[in-house]
Amino acid sequence: MGPTLGAGATAPYLNNKLWLSKNFTEDQILDKGPLRITFRLNYATFPVDTIGDVISTRIITLDAGSQLNKVRQIHDFKGSSMPVATGIVMRDSPEEKVVIDPGKRYVVHAEPLDSVNGTLYEAFVSTIPFTDIETKTDHVLGLQTVKPQEQYTYFTGAGWSKFGFATSDDWVKYVDEFSRKLQSPLTIIIE
Repeated sequence: MGPTLGAGATAPYLNNKLWLSKNFTEDQILDKGPLRITFRLNYATFPVDTIGDVISTRIITLDAGSQLNKVRQIHDFKGSSMPVATGIVMRDSPEEKVVIDPGKRYVVHAEPLDSVNGTLYEAFVSTIPFTDIETKTDHVLGLQTVKPQEQYTYFTGAGWSKFGFATSDDWVKYVDEFSRKLQSPLTIIIE
C-alpha cells in the first residue's frame, strides 16, 4: 500500500494533506478469542503540520462473524482540536466504485474487478456522521475533528465477491444494515 490509509486507517488531515505515522512500535493483545480478538497498537511520535508532535494509539476489535473491525483511535497532541481523516486508498481506475451514505455515516468502495481473483470491497462506518466526505484521486476520506486523548470510534473492514458478497450491491446492503444497527442498537431492560 505504501504511505496511504490502506483500507480504513485514520490520520491527521491538515492543509489538504494526510500526516501519516510510521509503523506501530508496540503491540498488546487484550482479548484473544474465540468470540473476540482485541489488540492495541502504539505508534511513535510523529510531526503534524502546525500541531507539532502527535502520539497515536489504535485499539482494534473484531468479533466473530463480523466483517467490520471496531477501531478506537486516540491521538495525544497539544492544542484544543485536530482534524482527522478516515480513508480508503483509491486505484484511479474507472472500474472502481464508491458509494457514500447520504447521511455521511459510511463510505463503501469496490476495487476494480479481477477476472481470476474476484472483487474486494472495503468500507468505513462512523458512529456519528462525518463532518464531510472528500473523494480525491488517491483516497476517499471521511473527515472528523478530535480533541487530545479523545477516543474516536469507527468501524472498517472488507468483503470479497468469492465469499459472501457476490456483488457490490450485496456489500453496500451489508454496510448499510450495519450502520443502521449502530444507530439503533438492541437494548435489553431487566426489571
